[in-house]
Amino acid sequence: MPTIGGYDIGRLLGHGAYGETYEATKSGERVALKLIREEAIQQGYDVRRFQREVRALQKAVGRHVVRFIDSGVGLIGNETRYFVALEYLEGQDLSRAFHSAGNTFSEPDLKRIITQIIAGLDTVHAQNIVHRDLKPANVFLNQSGDVKLLDFGLVKMLDYTTLTTMPGQPIGTPLYIAPEILRGDVVDYRADFYSLGVMIYHLVTRGNYPFTARTPLELYAQVVNNPPTPPTRHNRLLSSEFENLILTLMAKQPYERPSRHDELGQGIQTTPIDVPPQAKVVTSPKKVSYQKKCFFHLLQTEKGDIEQFVNAGGRLDSVIYPAHFLPRYKKSLEEFRNLGVPYFFDPMTYRLAYSSFAQTQGLVKLPYVPNPKNVLAPAALQSLQAQQTYARACIDWQLQWKCSILVAPFHFCRDLSSPWTDIDIKLIEESIAYAQSKTNAPSVYAWLCINIEQYTIESNRLALLNRYSRARADGYFFYVDTFDERTNNPLQLRAYLDIIQLFQKLGKPVFACRVGTLGLGFLAAGADGASTGIASLTTFSESTLLVNRSSGYDMTKKYYIPGLMLTLPVPMAQDILSDNRNSSLRCNCPHCGGASRGLDKFAKAHFLYARTQEIAMLNSLGDSSQRLDWFIKRVRDAFQNCENVRKQQVVALTPGYYSHMRVWQQVFSPPTGGSP
Repeated sequence: MPTIGGYDIGRLLGHGAYGETYEATKSGERVALKLIREEAIQQGYDVRRFQREVRALQKAVGRHVVRFIDSGVGLIGNETRYFVALEYLEGQDLSRAFHSAGNTFSEPDLKRIITQIIAGLDTVHAQNIVHRDLKPANVFLNQSGDVKLLDFGLVKMLDYTTLTTMPGQPIGTPLYIAPEILRGDVVDYRADFYSLGVMIYHLVTRGNYPFTARTPLELYAQVVNNPPTPPTRHNRLLSSEFENLILTLMAKQPYERPSRHDELGQGIQTTPIDVPPQAKVVTSPKKVSYQKKCFFHLLQTEKGDIEQFVNAGGRLDSVIYPAHFLPRYKKSLEEFRNLGVPYFFDPMTYRLAYSSFAQTQGLVKLPYVPNPKNVLAPAALQSLQAQQTYARACIDWQLQWKCSILVAPFHFCRDLSSPWTDIDIKLIEESIAYAQSKTNAPSVYAWLCINIEQYTIESNRLALLNRYSRARADGYFFYVDTFDERTNNPLQLRAYLDIIQLFQKLGKPVFACRVGTLGLGFLAAGADGASTGIASLTTFSESTLLVNRSSGYDMTKKYYIPGLMLTLPVPMAQDILSDNRNSSLRCNCPHCGGASRGLDKFAKAHFLYARTQEIAMLNSLGDSSQRLDWFIKRVRDAFQNCENVRKQQVVALTPGYYSHMRVWQQVFSPPTGGSP
């Protein structure tokens, strides 16, 4: 009788592409011993790494997952074999059970099996393990009928090229493999949900599959590009609701699939398979209409401007305060509360990754800065403990000051390959989990800080959505590097707008931040919100805003002329408005009263009034086409007014001040070319 690692090898239980599984015993304990050929192991996996990976799998302990017992490497004859010892199970795998049942299960049995598979996946996913090879042969039914998941996590240790007849063919049973694996995208737990969808499809259609192909390459192309054959074509008794559930699980993009194990299990339980009653069905998120909002970024000197505006009858949706202004300016928050003005923090965590943060004492003293004496690098946040400590301290600071919205820590991610991307997603998840442990904690928003040029490529935009959607934030804010209200690049503007609209598919509010007057265009096109400074802070730039304010901010006082849709230096605005040919451009709001001089005294209160009136106008319009009509007309009128002022030669209002409005018309007008 051959032995390996002290195990006496008995009868063969099964075999696959990478080896065999035997019944074996050691010290009287019976186990299932999986023997893996040496050439099937990924290059770089020595015995220590192999055993370390298996120990990680041992942490997944639950009623519906097989127990990992031991692992190692040894010789059988002259052949080196890696081995994994698993608990021995009496019963049969789901594939054989399904065949024995005549390729059909009763509805109660099928629902029980599926919900137990989901419970097993929940156990595995809770340890950040992706199964990657979920299929009926890897689902075991013991003698009492309970499900045990097999082989989870082993696939990533195997060398694809040795396990197939076609070099380079991806691992994972081809019929069950998720599209993102075939595309070479980043893979998370939702790939297993896709495989589960295929499995359910197979079980409710008496053994059929969603795709048919003559070759593996043809099959892969269909999985990536083609919709599955509707399961009702194979089973006319299948309810439409249950068919929708299957198709949602099999969505091409991970963000379109369910994201919560409990909700998915509930959907399985409450959605009849064969009878079409009214039942709650798990579906992909749909765009939700929210009241349009504008949030205002504040400087430490602008409390008085808020008071001036509110005391004159104005109302604000919210203000955004830099977290490092506290506790020095805590009286400002007290005043905002007294005025009934909601506020929340920009946590300023993105600045911690640049040495210039040390120039601002408020940043250095923030309680969630991991190390005030060093730049924050991704390497400092590799462990779960470090991530949790950072996220919780950041959330605690916001809770301490009674913020109306909580924001997870975030950092500048130039592209999807940035090491900050995965860290930020995890920080969002940890922030949400921590906030949920607090009584009556506000919603937790994700803030994405990106470079727009990378996302002028459509596939990158979709990848961004798929990566961040797994965190399930309550809303999304965006900072976009080198993008401001005078952007003249139509591809960048379209890309930003498309990102906003893509993220709205998650059914949560989405805000374009620091976009100035361009925010009106975003809102008209469907964005839920925009943010801007008070006649300032209309851009985000890695090269300027991530340094000390004294060298990174333009503090020149400016005045907004609605008829020009421009915010100009006060002296320039006064010269324009003082010319009687431009009397129609003067503002008659409660702060200006038609004035053309002394604008610096009320420039910011006037800006708040003008912008909130514009937001109110957008909210009063019935649908997106009416809002776009209003915006395009505003832009056309403003452009003509700018042309008139330029020709007057009272001030040097060159086309550079307003040429971006042509791009606005181009991007926000309907593609038909007619009147918007």
